Amino acid sequence: MAYVAANNVSHQTETPKNVFDFGAFVRDLIVEDDASSDDTSLEGLQQELEECKNDDVVASILSKGLKLREYTKGVENNLRQVELDSIQVCDNL
Repeated sequence: MAYVAANNVSHQTETPKNVFDFGAFVRDLIVEDDASSDDTSLEGLQQELEECKNDDVVASILSKGLKLREYTKGVENNLRQVELDSIQVCDNL
């Protein structure tokens, strides 16, 4: 998968920011022909990718070399732990 981050300055007074190259990311996707692919609709995928293109959080995650799925699992685990901790606090009241 291509993780390409570049400093992009669109105006001289703006500070540089990391920009993820979604074009490189999409080119690296491999579409396999299998029976289950017929059931999956890719309608709207291009629009979702375009919406993510300017998302600072997504760009930050990808510029660190993390996969979104791995990052999401980490966030879900952290949320689950916070939930369990808060339940334990409520039980102790």
